Amino acid sequence: MKVIGAIIFLSFLGFALALPGHRKNLLARTNADWLVDLSSAFTHFFIAPLLQVTFTYGVFRYFFPELQGAVSGSLAISLGLYAIVDYAWYWNHRLFHGDPFFWKLHRAHHSPKVVDVLSTSRNPFITHFFRVYLWLVGLFVYLLADPGYFLWVSVFGSAIIFWGHTPFCLPADSQIEKMISRLLVTPRQHLWHHSRGNPNCNFGSVFSLWDRIHGTLFQSDGLPLAYGESVNLPILKQLLWPF
Repeated sequence: MKVIGAIIFLSFLGFALALPGHRKNLLARTNADWLVDLSSAFTHFFIAPLLQVTFTYGVFRYFFPELQGAVSGSLAISLGLYAIVDYAWYWNHRLFHGDPFFWKLHRAHHSPKVVDVLSTSRNPFITHFFRVYLWLVGLFVYLLADPGYFLWVSVFGSAIIFWGHTPFCLPADSQIEKMISRLLVTPRQHLWHHSRGNPNCNFGSVFSLWDRIHGTLFQSDGLPLAYGESVNLPILKQLLWPF
């Protein structure tokens, strides 16, 4: 499934490179930006799944072998479990912004002055250990008798997350944007989360419902004029250890 996620990621990257205005922004990246973002993408697609398999499966097989495959893998249950993952991440994300220690783990993600699909996975390696969905996804795959539906729903969620970090916004007054944004996070919403000086809104990654329920949703017909917080971290701190 991570292979499919990587294909979606590369597709968004390809669209950006195919459009002159977006291609200019991408190619204007510094060598340091390329190193950080490509290394982070490698961690996201290869190292993090390895952690899920080796750690989550290892721990649960040792302590709770009888629970492996104990839950039905129906589509309804898979959707419900993924909603739990996304809701848990909503609060996890708020913690990353609200606590000084956790903000240090997350601030590199808010450092790019241009938000695009390459910046989706920009996080220091250590941050992955504090991202609740890394462990919940591994746990639910372990518990499900057939995790096929759950994995496909997770791929769809990844596509929404990648899309949210692109400049490919639907027109603000379009019915499609209004319909999709009632339930799912669109770029027009998530880009405001990355706006300079206004990151304490739109914490949802896949479902916008959580922001609506908890009063953290910010919407505007326009787009931010500037992105990125004032974060100047050496490359190693952006890649590995942000303290």
